[in-house]
Amino acid sequence: MGGLFNVDNPFWTFVGKLADAMLLGALWLVLSITVIGYGPATTALYYVTFKMVRNEENYVYKMFFKSFKENFRQGAIIGVINLLLAFLIVFDLWVYYNQDTKASAYLFVLFLAFAFIWIIGSIYIFAILSKFSNSVKVMYVMSFALSIKHFGTTLICLAILVGCAAAVIFIPPLLVFIGGACIFFMAFPLRKIMDIYTQKILDQQAANAYPSDEKKQSEEHPEDPSGEEAPDAEEVGETSEPWDDVPEEDAPTGDEENN
Repeated sequence: MGGLFNVDNPFWTFVGKLADAMLLGALWLVLSITVIGYGPATTALYYVTFKMVRNEENYVYKMFFKSFKENFRQGAIIGVINLLLAFLIVFDLWVYYNQDTKASAYLFVLFLAFAFIWIIGSIYIFAILSKFSNSVKVMYVMSFALSIKHFGTTLICLAILVGCAAAVIFIPPLLVFIGGACIFFMAFPLRKIMDIYTQKILDQQAANAYPSDEKKQSEEHPEDPSGEEAPDAEEVGETSEPWDDVPEEDAPTGDEENN
C-alpha cells in the first residue's frame, strides 16, 4: 500500500503528466480560438508531450510558449491551410449528402476519402514541425508519406482520436481538456517515428562533417597520373582541411540534437 501512495510511483507519475497535458489542452483550446494560434499551439503541444514521454520535461508551460514562439510563423501558415481545407471538405460533404443524385453519392464518398487523408496528414504535420525545420511544402509531403509508410502507427493514432471523440460525446465538459490528452497519448507511438528520422539526420550530418578515412587519405596524399606521389600541401605553402567545403545539411534544432 505504501508503494501505491508514493508520489514517485510510476502510476502517479503518469497521472501527473496526463494532468499537465490536459491543462495544456485547455490552453491550446483558448489559443486555437484565435484561428491563427491553432497551428503554433498544436505544434507546441506536440513539442511538450514528446518531452513528457521521454521524461525530459521540466517547466511545461515555459516549454510550451518557447515552442509556440519559435514555430509561430510556419505553424500559423500550416494551421490556416489546414482549417481552410477542413472547411472546404466539410462544406462539400454537407452539400453532396443533401443531394439525391447518383453523382452526388460518388462525390460524397470521394470527399470522405479526402477527409481521411486530411486527418492522417494533420496527425503528422504538427509533430514534424515540432521536431524539424523545413519548408511548408516539404513538411506536407513528409506528413503524408510518413502516414502511409507507418500506417500501423497511423491506425493507432486514429483509434486514439476516435476514443477521445467518444469521451467528449459521453462527457461533454471534457472538450476543454481533451486536446491535450489526445496528443499526449499519440505522442507515445509518434515519438518512435520522430526519433528514427532525427537519428538519420544526425548521422547524415556527421557523415558530411567527417568524410570517410579512405576519402581523407586520398585527399591528403593525392597521386599524380604519372604514378608519382604529389607533394604535400605544406610543401607548396598551402594548407586545407578536406571537410572545409562540405555543405551543411538541414538538421534538427539544438533542442532536438539533445533528444
